Amino acid sequence: MSGLAVDFSAITIPASGLGVAVKPFILTAVVVLVLIALVHLVRLFTGWDVVVNGFVVPVWWSAPILVIFGGLAFLVWREAHH
Repeated sequence: MSGLAVDFSAITIPASGLGVAVKPFILTAVVVLVLIALVHLVRLFTGWDVVVNGFVVPVWWSAPILVIFGGLAFLVWREAHH
């Protein structure tokens, strides 16, 4: 049986208007990190309750998590464009 090998490392997605190609993993990582940051931003303003194993996670914990994940998204995006 012969197999077909595909090299996905060569696939790039052109960034909008920047003329820089972004690999799919980088794009996926940035999107996931931004979504996590946005969920925590919404939680800060809505006060959603989060309970983990009977422990109520304080709403204020979303502030540092927002900064951490937003910062990581920015750093990954910036690294991909340099």
